[in-house]
Order: sequence, then C-alpha cells, then structure tokens
Amino acid sequence: MHISQEYTFEFSGTKEDFFNKIGCFNNNDNQFYWFDSYIVKIVDDEIHFGIERAGHSSGHWFISKITELEDKIEFKGTIQYLGPYKNSSLDETEESILKRVIDKIHVCLLYILVAPFVLIIDVFLFFKRLFDKICHRPTVSLKTKEDKLFDLMENKLGCTRK
Repeated sequence: MHISQEYTFEFSGTKEDFFNKIGCFNNNDNQFYWFDSYIVKIVDDEIHFGIERAGHSSGHWFISKITELEDKIEFKGTIQYLGPYKNSSLDETEESILKRVIDKIHVCLLYILVAPFVLIIDVFLFFKRLFDKICHRPTVSLKTKEDKLFDLMENKLGCTRK
C-alpha cells in the first residue's frame, strides 16, 4: 500500500476571503471552479484541487481539510488519484460470457489495426529525439504532480507552504 505524502499550505485571510478569491474564476453553477489547467471543488468539509488529468473523468487531486485559524486558513492533505465513478446498478457477474468474448475480439482487432500506426509514430519520435540530441537542442522537462500542486497553491491562490 502506497502512503501519499501530506502537504500543508496556509492562506492569509478568512475562509470567506479564500472563497471570494476562487469565486472570480470560471465556475459551473458554483459546483466547481476552473482556471488554466486546474479545478477547485468544494466537497462537504473538504476542498479538492484538481492538479492533473489522468484520462476521461479521472485525475490527480490534492484533497485537503480546511482548518480555520485566527487570521488564516490551513489546507492539509494528500495527492490522490480519483477515477471515474462506476454505475453501481451494473453487476459484472451478470455479463454474459459471449459478450466478454466478443469484446476481447474487438480489442484484439483494434490492436492489430492501430499497432502499425503506433510503431511508425514511435520510430519517428525516436529519430526526432536522436536528432535533437545530436544537435544539442534543449529538452522540455515535464512538471511533476508536486510541481503543479505548488504552482496552483503558491502562484495562483497565494498560499504559502508549511
């Protein structure tokens, strides 16, 4: 079992000040707010900060409790992966064997059709990286989930790391 690292941030001001700050961003009927590539969603007594997409309807979120202190609020939580919600009324054991076999055949055919294109793209990208390395072109470093969290909390929302 992987235990996520806990992060703590402080916002100078009240809870109302913080909600006013995120309230100026685009929102979906006050259910969640979004700006740049981030999402902020209030869920009961927690606040979820979407920091990285991980496919359709899933992603990595900084999930924290909001603690009100005298002249500031504290966000303490961990980065967690939240996947898409499954339909609870569908029972996988009721799925027929024939349907599962047909689905597997479809997947195999899809792999056979797509594999040549993926191979061509991989070869192209390999030679491009090789050419870039020979020509001493700089490489782009991707931001980690933690880098994105720090960018959101410190640069976008004005919090400080504890």
